[in-house]
Amino acid sequence: MQTLTSSEATSKAKPAPSVTTPPTIYTGIAGDVVFLDEADQVETFWDEGAYVYLADLNGDGIVDPSEVVDKASATHVQTGVRLAGYYTSNFTLWAGKTNDAGNVTISNDAEGITITIDTNEAADIGEYHINVYTDQAAIPATRPAPGLSEYVMENLAADTVQIHLSFSELGGTIDAPYYFIMHTALTDDADANAVPSLAGETAYAAGNNPVFTGKGAWYYVVGYTAVAYYEPIIKELSDGGGDTYGWLAETAYGGNSEGDTGAAWWFYIDASDPAYNESTVHHIYAGQHLVEGAYLTYAKQQGKLSIVLGENMVLQNTTEAVKINGYDVLPAKRPPSGNFPVKLGYGASLESITVGTHAYLIVHLDVWVRP
Repeated sequence: MQTLTSSEATSKAKPAPSVTTPPTIYTGIAGDVVFLDEADQVETFWDEGAYVYLADLNGDGIVDPSEVVDKASATHVQTGVRLAGYYTSNFTLWAGKTNDAGNVTISNDAEGITITIDTNEAADIGEYHINVYTDQAAIPATRPAPGLSEYVMENLAADTVQIHLSFSELGGTIDAPYYFIMHTALTDDADANAVPSLAGETAYAAGNNPVFTGKGAWYYVVGYTAVAYYEPIIKELSDGGGDTYGWLAETAYGGNSEGDTGAAWWFYIDASDPAYNESTVHHIYAGQHLVEGAYLTYAKQQGKLSIVLGENMVLQNTTEAVKINGYDVLPAKRPPSGNFPVKLGYGASLESITVGTHAYLIVHLDVWVRP
């Protein structure tokens, strides 16, 4: 993977906008959350009159914002929310209008926007040309010349690239809408195993089943606005012993090896060494922090995984609280867990999960964590 900052790309003048109607603007599918650093998380406390009173109604040992009770019955109170991160938007990289050439992910943090272009086995990235607009009326109705794009990088021959654009250089704010025309010139995949190959094709990011209805050379436009992910701030009511924070919803990953973070953090189990020790204890990280007492063990020869949550973590009450996938080749970036083949819900046995024999395992959990 090749990671580039916008200062490393060639910046050129944006072509003058057309006054005619622009093409369809495609929005992406919401993906995983890119969490802010703990020090950067913003807390919003409500006025006391807006507090929500809570208790453990379903008896699962935790209190969440859905368990609303009257004040007299409350054991906890929600006093506000914490901005924990932002959802990513996922697009398809379409070559020759309708051929799937890979994925494009747009994400952001407090400083700017990150674009990740990731091709599949049909091709690699030869070069990219990206135009960014903060005003929908400025989007041209005909395809801008790639050579005049704002952000240009050539001679890449890369499977994956990342482009970081700060809000200051984009001239926008974190909550403003952004529009992108992403032109990618494709070249031969490094492994040269694709049949058929998409090398030589022009590709643009767009949503599902895009259709170009304009005149002249085809192209697509995508839109992105930051969508915040908030966690509740829940306090326990006490009779004089002092308030303590309640449990917090987190995304968790198990494993002692940290993945290439890119736009999203993750951990994985590395069992690729022929001398892999099946008694190895693999930590669990929630919100990027190690959870004391929580761990995994992977009996590779038997293809069995065991998960121990400990006293500081429980699964969220969902049908897909645990998602697991095995790989013979480690992914270059964190894969979307919604596609993982092994899924377990709240209340399922975690003692001996059949996962198969793999060099690498990615274990994603949706959990509540004691702070």
